[in-house]
Amino acid sequence: MTAPKRLGDPHLGRRFNKGVPLARRGERELMVREDFVRQLDPAGADVHICMGDLFDKPQVSYDDLLFAAQAYMAAAVSNPRTTFYIIQGNHDDSRDLSEVTAWDVFGQLVRGVQNIQCVIHPMISPDLVLLPWSPTLSAVEMLGEAAKAIKILGPKVAYGHWDVDPRSSPHNLIPTRELAELGITTAYTGHIHKPDSFRRDGVDVTVVGSMQPYAQGEDGQQCDLVRYITLTLDQLDEVKDILSGACVRLQLQPGEQAPETIPDCRSWDVQRMRPVEVEEAPADISLDGFDTTQAAKAALDAHEIVPEVREQIETRWTETFGRDLA
Repeated sequence: MTAPKRLGDPHLGRRFNKGVPLARRGERELMVREDFVRQLDPAGADVHICMGDLFDKPQVSYDDLLFAAQAYMAAAVSNPRTTFYIIQGNHDDSRDLSEVTAWDVFGQLVRGVQNIQCVIHPMISPDLVLLPWSPTLSAVEMLGEAAKAIKILGPKVAYGHWDVDPRSSPHNLIPTRELAELGITTAYTGHIHKPDSFRRDGVDVTVVGSMQPYAQGEDGQQCDLVRYITLTLDQLDEVKDILSGACVRLQLQPGEQAPETIPDCRSWDVQRMRPVEVEEAPADISLDGFDTTQAAKAALDAHEIVPEVREQIETRWTETFGRDLA
């Protein structure tokens, strides 16, 4: 099998309005679509994998939904020897299990195309294992469902839609230890928008990054079409004539004023920096005997909270801190 072609999280249906000049509204959305169609070209690969978050949210417009389905079907027909896998991401599905999402409808629209596979359950072959995000199963539990087949078929590479920061909730944290125990040596993940790579528990992990950066701090050079940059007032004067393709954030120090004329750019955001405060000596405070779980429970008891919402809060608290709020 040739090396799979990987497509980072597309987030179709995202709207770009903040700080975008009226004359350029809709420009970025069109650019995302055009880039998406280009990225669907497998360039001769036997396998094309979308790393999750095909859509920006569970509900997108009919137009975005139809565009995604038609683009995938056109790519599949043009490349009949390529299998197109689309991993379910956390933006695709919903924690409301009764909700019919755009992802659900998309799956039905492409259902008859043999070389398009929506990954909503583990898929395992001798070459790779594909693991979707689930609103009900943790990453470890999802891997557990595939463990028997992995041991039999022996793939060494896994693809998923995981968090990678060890401080993240364990529900979706990449299970490198469990992957290594099953003989997986390489893992690729979507979900995190800025590309990265590291080694953990003997597994080489590649964060593919999103198809494009979609916010400040996400730009990891994964796309040549758009740049997110942060400038000071002095730096702006030097480059203001070459910003037409950039999403600009201007950081103003206390006393500085934004220019009256906004430069030609994709979007414009002004961030006013706070004055640097003199640090005071820390107060001598003791937390002996303070129980954060009991304090949180008391705060919940003191307010009338919808039972369903309270249950979600208690579940998230238990997942994060390992202690029961109930």
